[in-house]
Amino acid sequence: MIAEVYPQQEVPLEVKVEPLKQESSAIERLVTELVIATPEDHDRACAWEKEIAEKERRAVELTQPTVDALNKAVKEARELRDNLVTPFQRAKQALKAKIGAWRDERRSLAAQAAATAQAAIQRQAEDMALAHAAVLAESGNAAAADLVLLQPVVPVVVPIAPPVANNGVVTRESWSAEVTDLSALIAWVGQDIPNRSRYLTACGPELNREAKRLKSGFGIPGVRPVRKFC
Repeated sequence: MIAEVYPQQEVPLEVKVEPLKQESSAIERLVTELVIATPEDHDRACAWEKEIAEKERRAVELTQPTVDALNKAVKEARELRDNLVTPFQRAKQALKAKIGAWRDERRSLAAQAAATAQAAIQRQAEDMALAHAAVLAESGNAAAADLVLLQPVVPVVVPIAPPVANNGVVTRESWSAEVTDLSALIAWVGQDIPNRSRYLTACGPELNREAKRLKSGFGIPGVRPVRKFC
């Protein structure tokens, strides 16, 4: 009846093991100080050995259920964590692969576009060199025409789209020239105006210098200014 009204509470594990804890310290000290010199000492040591083994069994018996429960809780917590985290990890890996594939594709397309643009500018530079040589030959300057044809053909600057500058990022503006209508440029150079023939060269340095000087006010026919940020 009393037990029903006042149910017994579970004794904490620390309280249960406290007597064994104190005994273990005392027994360890006694064994350390023990010297077996006589048959009686030997018998005492054997008795202690049995007593110590029993107390060890009791200590395991008291604590093992708690250890087992903790191990089970840890295992369940790890399984719960893995079940939660694994889908996120798989999604992250899949997303990383897709982002990488997209970036690789964009780089490949940009490289192809750059190669195509470079080839077109190279052909344009070669046409300019031939036109320049033809103008010189028609004016009777065959030696100069031959010299132009012997020069290595280096194209004008390949136009690159300016990057979008983020807030707070400092960029540097530069200007160069791109020939868009070779016939118009040749006709403009062919007008009998001093020093215009200098704009019709294989590498176009004069055009680039003029673009840097005039910027958006650049007005040579057949050529447009190219603005870049870097």
